[in-house]
Amino acid sequence: MINKFFKVGNVTLSGSNLARYRVRSREELKVIIDHFKKYPLRTTKAINFACFCEIFKEIGNKPILILMGF
Repeated sequence: MINKFFKVGNVTLSGSNLARYRVRSREELKVIIDHFKKYPLRTTKAINFACFCEIFKEIGNKPILILMGF
């Protein structure tokens, strides 16, 4: 259902108790980020999400990567 909702990424099953949802590109990840910006998380995960978004933005800014040593 998550794959149908976002229309990006794929789900793989490992055994009977594990399912993984993966996106493989920045464009696909942006779809999910945009969703959670429109419908914010209401728990402490919101703080983690804000940090993740900042890192995602900085990684897209290639000159800063050189300055940061990446």
